[in-house]
Amino acid sequence: MRMLTLAATPIGNHLDASARLVQKLEEADVVLAEDTRVFADLCRRLNLNLHAKVVSLHDHNESSRLESLLSILQAKMDVVLVSDAGLPLINDPGYKLVQLAISNGIPMTCIPGPSAPLTALVLSGLPVHRFTFEGFLPPKTASRLAALRKLQTEERTMIFLESKYRVTRCLEDMLEVFGEYRHGAICRELTKPHEEVVRAKLVELVEVARKRELKGEICLAIEGAR
Repeated sequence: MRMLTLAATPIGNHLDASARLVQKLEEADVVLAEDTRVFADLCRRLNLNLHAKVVSLHDHNESSRLESLLSILQAKMDVVLVSDAGLPLINDPGYKLVQLAISNGIPMTCIPGPSAPLTALVLSGLPVHRFTFEGFLPPKTASRLAALRKLQTEERTMIFLESKYRVTRCLEDMLEVFGEYRHGAICRELTKPHEEVVRAKLVELVEVARKRELKGEICLAIEGAR
C-alpha cells in the first residue's frame, strides 16, 4: 500500500544512509525535501537512481502546501518526507503534514536513522536513562534566561541545539542559571571529519567557547539537577 514515509537522512556522513532509505527513495513517486539543493547533493553522494518528483517543504511553506499535498497522498502516491539532516519533525518541518495524514487516514511509517540530539546524548558521558530535548533556546538574552530558569530543577539530562554565533552567550547564561559545578558537553560536527566532543563543567565549557571559535552544527548536553 502506498503511504507517507518519514525518512531519516545522514547528519554528516553519507555512509550512515541505510539500505532501506536508499531503496525507498528510488521507489518513491514524490519526495518532500526541506531544501531541494541539499537533497540533490545527498542523491549525488549516494549515487541514487531517483525517479521521484522533488517538492520543497519547509517551515515557511508547509501550511500553504497542505491542501495540494493531501491530494497527492489521497492519490495513493508513494511519498517520502526528508529533512536536511536527521529525522524529520525533530526541530524540522513536517508536523502539520503528519497531523494532516493522521486526520485523513493516510497510512504512515518511519525509516529511523541518524539523529543529532541522540548522537550528542550518547557521546556526552552524561546519564542517558532519562533525558529531554529542548531544541533551540530563544535568541534574546532575557527570554533565554527565563527559559533556562524554568529548567533549573530539571533532573533529566538536557539536550539543546545552538548556533555557532550564540553558543558562547548561551553557555554563559547556562553557567549563570545552573551553576559552575553542573557538567555538560559541547558536541559539534557530529559524524563529520572534524567531529569534536568537549566534556567538562559548565565553567570550563564557557572558557572553551570564549577562547575558541566553535564552528559547525552544535549540540549542547547539560547535566540535570541533582
